[in-house]
Amino acid sequence: VITEFLAAPGTINDSDGEYLELFNPTAFPVNLRDWVMRDDGGNLHTIAADVIVPPQGFVVLARNANDSMNGGLGADYQWSNFALSSTDQIIFEAAGILIEQFVYTGNMGSGGRSANLDPDFLDAVANDDPLRWCSTSTAQLADGDFGTPGAPNEQCP
Repeated sequence: VITEFLAAPGTINDSDGEYLELFNPTAFPVNLRDWVMRDDGGNLHTIAADVIVPPQGFVVLARNANDSMNGGLGADYQWSNFALSSTDQIIFEAAGILIEQFVYTGNMGSGGRSANLDPDFLDAVANDDPLRWCSTSTAQLADGDFGTPGAPNEQCP
């Protein structure tokens, strides 16, 4: 389940600070190896390493996994050939089967504040409702942007 993303960092370049956070709501670990992440445009990336999402746990996928350049995200994996935009669709597939699809619009995850899914609604149906999302407001990253990558999200008002 996509639970957080930052499409437009405020203090560093997009190519350094974009990230996605995934949550595993199951009781079993999930390996993302060979999963495909794509959008409705030309972005496509196949995860080429073992990335284990623990049961009831999080992983952070980032455009740049170097913590000295990405604001200290603590990324678990670095993608390539994929960029987040201000309005986009993020799709994850495993063996050709749709696992997760999320559409966002407007200024979600922009201005240096990640968009985070309210922690009371961590499932693939609830994350489709824009009313379940809010901008991270208090958790500040090392670079000055706001987000909770790899950690529980803030409650939405």
